[in-house]
Amino acid sequence: MSFTFKPLEPNNCIKLINVLQFMKKYNKIKVLRISEKQHQTLLKMKSYNVDVSQFIREAIKEKIQREYSELKPKPDKIKCPF
Repeated sequence: MSFTFKPLEPNNCIKLINVLQFMKKYNKIKVLRISEKQHQTLLKMKSYNVDVSQFIREAIKEKIQREYSELKPKPDKIKCPF
């Protein structure tokens, strides 16, 4: 049995490069605990062909943008005794 190497077609090669670049962007892992109802909701979303990982990333991004002013460290107020 001989194995012959077939070079990638240009379209497949471009897709592979795009996937690899996308994966480089997301290289940190965070484990989250969710409730059973949240899990069922995410499974239902997946059955509707929603990219659940991307959905969660966008939700976190929106939450951070909404509450950015509260997340920034506030400067300490110096109290003058006079």
